[in-house]
Amino acid sequence: MNPEFQDVKNLMDELELELKLDERTVEVRLRSLRTEAAIEPPCKEFLYELMAFTFMETSSHGSHWGTYFCPQMVRTNPDGSTIEFPSLSNVDAQTISFWISRCNQTSNAVMKARYSDLVWDLCSKCTGEKPSHAFALASANALLTVVENEMYLHSIDSIQKLRRAFTLGISLSNQQLVERAKNAALSLEKRISDDNKPGLWGFSFDLIVDNKKVQRTPEEESQIVADLEDRYSRLLSNGSLWPCECAAKKLGRYYRAKGMTNELEKTMKAFGGLSQTTAKSSPPLAAQLILKQAYSLYKEFNITDALAQVLIELRELGPNLIDSMLTHEFAVELPKEELLKFAQEMVSGDYTQAFSRIATHYLPSIRESKQRLDEGIQQYPLTFLFPRHICDKEGRAVSTIGPAETDYDGLLLSQVSQDIIIYSISLDIVFKSAIEKHSLSPQLIVEYLYGSTVFPSSQQELLVAGIAKYINGDYLSANHILTPRIEVVLRSIVEQSGGTVLKEARKGGFYLRNVDELLRSEQMLNTFGSDICLYLRVLLSDPRGWNVRNDICHGLGTDICFSKAVSDRLIHILLLFAQLRPKSA
Repeated sequence: MNPEFQDVKNLMDELELELKLDERTVEVRLRSLRTEAAIEPPCKEFLYELMAFTFMETSSHGSHWGTYFCPQMVRTNPDGSTIEFPSLSNVDAQTISFWISRCNQTSNAVMKARYSDLVWDLCSKCTGEKPSHAFALASANALLTVVENEMYLHSIDSIQKLRRAFTLGISLSNQQLVERAKNAALSLEKRISDDNKPGLWGFSFDLIVDNKKVQRTPEEESQIVADLEDRYSRLLSNGSLWPCECAAKKLGRYYRAKGMTNELEKTMKAFGGLSQTTAKSSPPLAAQLILKQAYSLYKEFNITDALAQVLIELRELGPNLIDSMLTHEFAVELPKEELLKFAQEMVSGDYTQAFSRIATHYLPSIRESKQRLDEGIQQYPLTFLFPRHICDKEGRAVSTIGPAETDYDGLLLSQVSQDIIIYSISLDIVFKSAIEKHSLSPQLIVEYLYGSTVFPSSQQELLVAGIAKYINGDYLSANHILTPRIEVVLRSIVEQSGGTVLKEARKGGFYLRNVDELLRSEQMLNTFGSDICLYLRVLLSDPRGWNVRNDICHGLGTDICFSKAVSDRLIHILLLFAQLRPKSA
């Protein structure tokens, strides 16, 4: 079935009489007029109505269009282009004219609010013509009518309507409208609030007390704050952690703005005390998250004396956290004959050819890592909706990788780190084959390295010693000797490229730039390119990766100190640096 004008009119007339209504209901009912098998385009009135009730409302931050309304769906195509529905490009002068006529015709407050707000919000953007302020006024009044007469289907939607009414009233500098909105907010919160549902209370505080653009009497402010304080006391008694945090943050902002330091400290410590008590009876992972929330609140409101105790408890919790984690193992069978054949091919020719081949072959392909990451995001989207916390062996959270939408770079770095681990198996075999085939000694390897000018002469003996330990299987000593040598070479590369390795110290003098700063420098990027610099950061300096330099030099890891895979990668880095050779005359 393909809807005609009369079908649309009959449906809208029917919905006009509904005492409770929302935009989603109108959209669903409109869609039911048209079957999926319909080929012919529907009447234009159907499209105008469907667009009107398909646009989504945004928060106070607005949409990427710079408007209050936004598309319901945005999809990115493989070529990088985007598809939006509904699209702003489909809103033209005829669409606006239709919405204006519908605004004048309807007596249903939900519909009137939507039509008039669409005209007010999109008219200038889509037609270049500035709409009359009457549409903003009509929308605000209709929204307040919806709230006051309880015409909403869901309580949470009424709060969104209320927020929009405040925004419109303030933008019109209409104090009478703002006063009406204030009364509606206070009345609504009394009707729908539920201590255990933070989304249904506190909005009166946000819209009236915590809003500098809203005028209020001292009595109004005192009453709203007193109500919030009473709610906070009840929540503390009930041990409701998340609702407590919501109330504490609101009160904290108020006390800080008013300079009420005693009340601020008392409120924050009450929440912190509840968090610490709850953490003691919670599983380790939950306890860590609870304590981190307490720490964040103490830090936000500068309750410094309480911060130290939370940090101590987080530190003590670490071992229990590690013990509570599950181990996931998987086995992969590798064809030994093929690996040995591959290793022989890699080390063929003389040893200098083998070193050059190894240096380039074992650089990870960032393009392939991106491809694997993108495939994972597409196949398992839920996995990439939540942040990941990376802990050290003592249970200390050292870094967080956010969801794909906000931290794609962090996920890519983690993917590269995993890919390096996989290729480390064959790197081990290749190095053993190279040492055996070419009878490599520490002196011969270092002689090859010093064919490059980036290796300072002061490091030669230490490099010989570190590589000797590596060949003899003493990976603990090799890792501790070679890691600082790599840092020295990095500084040499930056200086030879015209960069500086110094930064000003806080109390005079100068510090050396750390490894991560060096790897992000313009000189390193120009020398190696962004892909190799990312590889080096994954291995050496980023806690989301191997972080070899920081773990070894700060005594943070034990397994990494004995790891042959780490030793292999340190040797690989040295061979990579050795590819920087003087240009032939």
